[in-house]
Amino acid sequence: MSFQSTDVVVKEIRAVLAGEQARGLFAAVAADRGAGREPDPRPLYRLLGDRGLLAVNWPAAYGGRDLPGRCAAAVVGELIAAGVPEVLHTLSVQICGNFILASGTDEQRAALLPGLASGAITMTVLYSEADVGSDLSTLETRAERAGTGWRITGRKVYSVKTGFADYGLVAARTSTEVTPYQGISLFLVPLDAPGITIGTLDSLADEDFADVRLDGVEVPSVAVVGPVGGAWPLITEALALERTGVDYVAKADLWLRTVKVPDAARADYGRLRTRVAAARALAARCVDQLDSGRVDPVGAAATKYWTSETARAVAWWCTDVGDPAALRPGRLDSAYREAPGLTLSAGTSEMMLELVANSGLPAPDADLPAGEEPLAVELRKAVRAIATAYDERDPARACWPELAKLGAFQLGALGLGLRAQVVCCAELGRELHDDGFLDTLTALDGVDEPEADLDLSRLWTDEREVVRTGRDAAAVPAAARIRRAAWLCGLAAGCLARTVQRARLREQFGRPLIANQDVAFRLARLKIQHDAAWALITELAGRQDDGTLQESLAAGVLAEAGTLAVTTTREALQLHGAFGMTAQSPVRRYYLAAPAAVAADAPAADLYAEAGEQA
Repeated sequence: MSFQSTDVVVKEIRAVLAGEQARGLFAAVAADRGAGREPDPRPLYRLLGDRGLLAVNWPAAYGGRDLPGRCAAAVVGELIAAGVPEVLHTLSVQICGNFILASGTDEQRAALLPGLASGAITMTVLYSEADVGSDLSTLETRAERAGTGWRITGRKVYSVKTGFADYGLVAARTSTEVTPYQGISLFLVPLDAPGITIGTLDSLADEDFADVRLDGVEVPSVAVVGPVGGAWPLITEALALERTGVDYVAKADLWLRTVKVPDAARADYGRLRTRVAAARALAARCVDQLDSGRVDPVGAAATKYWTSETARAVAWWCTDVGDPAALRPGRLDSAYREAPGLTLSAGTSEMMLELVANSGLPAPDADLPAGEEPLAVELRKAVRAIATAYDERDPARACWPELAKLGAFQLGALGLGLRAQVVCCAELGRELHDDGFLDTLTALDGVDEPEADLDLSRLWTDEREVVRTGRDAAAVPAAARIRRAAWLCGLAAGCLARTVQRARLREQFGRPLIANQDVAFRLARLKIQHDAAWALITELAGRQDDGTLQESLAAGVLAEAGTLAVTTTREALQLHGAFGMTAQSPVRRYYLAAPAAVAADAPAADLYAEAGEQA
């Protein structure tokens, strides 16, 4: 991914939106809002589309620039930051357009994509129904054969900006099959076609819901996207496009920057700022996976859960911490009213937890983070093998030579820098091994020779630490904090993997413990929290290597990892029952180790406050 390309796109968008022509269009948007009307963003879209800035990740043949997906994510972020209503763009380009690009025919791509990229055409998604919600297995809208085409009848609700859309991507049942997810088809339907009426349903948020009725709407056979009756796999992939979380992150970031933070709330601000940074890292990972052609529905569900829950928490906190004026008409009032819908749209939080609980929880000895580079995966496996076979009776002799052979003590660690070190730290944390490893790496940070190398395969020390950090958090180097966070994150991962295994094997009332939805959801939340923390750790490690790290976030991620470690071990002991308190329990040692490990650093509240102070 080229950060330079992203910077260029951002600068171009800002220049266009700061220009004279854009100012007049922004005035029209403000006038609509002032009059209580939904603003029409299409003129602003066309202004950007004329300059090729709406679909930058699409092929040039369809009006794009052949840029990475992160550049497209930056477009959404800039629209939100500038106050451009972005939902219709997200629906048109990021969801429907990307779906047509991936699954449409050549004719469908040629007919729609250039117009979407220029802003001349807009689209929306029409899946949800009044009595169905997001559960498409009970879809009631039907499409029947009519000559060489189809006739669609039904009702769709809860879409937004539909009155400004030219086409709808409509899900309809074309046959009744053995399983409820078979027999569903997708259609491209012009929203000005005979038989369509569009009403509104009043919404708590600024944007009303649409009530779309299709009364015998006829479309040609070429309107079908994908195989007739076989749309469910395509819809699953399309939902992943909706769940990158890019828009939630941009909104949360904007709202945090809007509020005036009292000194007493600085730690809470730092905690939310850290979680928004983790959400951004998760969203970037999701975008990168889609960019490479990999669709991970479970990973997208986890990303959607974390990003939307974080954005909602930010909106609520901003109104709670502000003065009463925060709830007067304006940005934070709008955020407060929008907040409940964030965890409902594109799949409810409960649906996301169910997806993760069913398919995303770690299997024994197979809990490798998704999306890692191949070299990092091999390094992780190698360190895991060492840590698992570790001889606790003679730790220095058993572990250090093997780690040294891997290159863990070379400056730059295998040429991957801190990115490789955090993998080593996480795997050692997973088995609760350290023995001075973290302190030794901190000592190596002080060697000011990039090509230097130390042979530590035969190093022994007494019980004293190589480097004493004490309680002065501000004196701890950022790299050391990130490594420490990785170790704590590994501790949480090891404990979680053992707890999931226990929940699968332990039976209560004739069924596995994990069959209890509350238990499954608790485990899913911990898994998502771990993934978010790990995504941020690896992002910060890369930025440290690149020299672009915001050091305050190192304090925040250390606090977040410590909180995760303590929370995970306490939940683990509860889910193990009385057995968890015995010496035979695989999680008792994690429960005892977590608070001691966290206590070695500054209190979480102080670290979060530091993350908030330096923002």
